[in-house]
Amino acid sequence: MDPIKISFIVPLYNHLAESKEMLSSLLRTMPLHLSYEVILVDDASSDETQQWLETISDLKIKSIVNTVNRGYAKTNNIGVSHASGVILFLINNDLIFSDGWLQPMLDLLENPALNAGVVGNIQRRVVDNDIDHAGVRMTDFGKINHIQQLPSVQRSFYKMFAVTGACMAISKHHFMAVGGFDEAYINGAEDIDLCMKIKAKGKSVYLAANSCIKHHVSLSRDRSNVQNELNSRLFYTTWRDDLKRQLSNQWLCLLQSGVDHYSTFFDGELNDAFVSYPNNASRVIAENFLCREEHRWAQLIDGQINNKNLSGRTEFLNLSYHQHRQNYSISGTATLMVSDLKSAVNFYVCGNKTDPLNKTPIAITISINNIQSKVIVLNNSANINVGIMAPVLLNSISNVFNISVNFVNPDNDELLADASHMIYITHFVIDDQIVIKH
Repeated sequence: MDPIKISFIVPLYNHLAESKEMLSSLLRTMPLHLSYEVILVDDASSDETQQWLETISDLKIKSIVNTVNRGYAKTNNIGVSHASGVILFLINNDLIFSDGWLQPMLDLLENPALNAGVVGNIQRRVVDNDIDHAGVRMTDFGKINHIQQLPSVQRSFYKMFAVTGACMAISKHHFMAVGGFDEAYINGAEDIDLCMKIKAKGKSVYLAANSCIKHHVSLSRDRSNVQNELNSRLFYTTWRDDLKRQLSNQWLCLLQSGVDHYSTFFDGELNDAFVSYPNNASRVIAENFLCREEHRWAQLIDGQINNKNLSGRTEFLNLSYHQHRQNYSISGTATLMVSDLKSAVNFYVCGNKTDPLNKTPIAITISINNIQSKVIVLNNSANINVGIMAPVLLNSISNVFNISVNFVNPDNDELLADASHMIYITHFVIDDQIVIKH
C-alpha cells in the first residue's frame, strides 16, 4: 500500500455548524485518486462537537479528543503526531473550500526550484468576500499584519514574509525538524513563528495566488486581548535580530527611493544629513520602532513605569532658572541631554510668552539628535505647549534635544533672528513625565 500523501490537520473548538461545513467542502474538493487523511482534533469543545465526531464513519477521517483545552499550538502538534502523510495541510475549522484550491499550493511545495518550506493561499471573508489574507508582512512601522489586497503585479505565486496557519502546507519532515508549533504561544503568533523557523533553516515561504478559500475569521479567539500582546512580545523577543534586519532592509529601500514619502511616518521631518547615510539611518529607524513596541509592552503587560527619574538623568544647557518666577529663560539654543532613554511617546516644551500682548510671529524649533526636527509657529495664545510625538531616539548614547526660538517672516514662514527672549519655559515633558532642572 502506497504511503499517504497528505494529512489534513484540523483543530476544533466549538462552532459545530462551521466545522461541518468545512469538512463537507474539504471532502467535496478532494482530487480523484489523491491519497489523504483528515485528522480532526477536538480541543475540549463545550458544544456538541464531540458527539458529532462519534457519528463520522469515513475511514479516511480520524478523530482525537483532548480532555482539557490545550490551545492551538498543542492541539495541532497532537494532530501531527498521529499523521501518516508526507505533506501536512494545517487548516482551521472555519474555512470553506472550493474546487481547485489544493493543487496550486501543492505544486509550489513540490517544486524543487522554489525551495519552498511553507505555502499559504488567499483567503476571503465569508461575510463580505473581501480579502482577509494574502500573506503576512512587517509594516514599515515594525508591526506584523495580514496583507488584505492583491499585489498590483499579478503572478501565480509570491515569496512572503509569512503566511497564516489558518491554511498552510508544509512537509511533515520540516514541521518536525523545527519542533512543530512552539507551545509557549497561546492561540496567536504560532504560525508566524513557524514560518520564521522554517526560513531559518534556509527554506522559503510562498503564497499561492491561484488558490482561494473562504474564511469565517477568528471565531474561536479574540485577537485584541492581552494574551495576544503576550504572544506578540514573545515573537518579537525570539526573533528580534531577524525582525530588525527585515525592517532595516525595508527602510533602506524607502530611504534610497529618492521620494520623501517616508516623512509621513514621523512627526516633523527627518534631517537631510541623517537620511544621506541610508544604511546607518535605516538601522536607527528600525531599532527605534522595535524599542517603541518593547516600551509599550513593558507598560501594558508588566505595569512598569518607564523612564523613571528623567529629571535626574537630564543635563540642561543654556537655561537660566529664575527663582522668583519659577521658570527658565533661554540663552540662544537650549539643550537637554537625557541618558538611558530608549523610547518615549512624546517630548514637549511648556511655558509662556514674556509679553502676551506682543503679536510678533515667532516659532519654536525642536531638533532631536540631529535626526528629526519640527518647526512650530506659535499662535496668539500666551501659553506655550508644543512638541514632537514619538521622537526618534538612540538607545546607546545620551539623546540630545535642542530648542531654539526665532522670529518668523509672516509671508513665507522663513525663520529670522533669534527670539529666545520672547518666551520663558516652565517645564519640559518627556514620555508623559514632567522634567525640570533641579
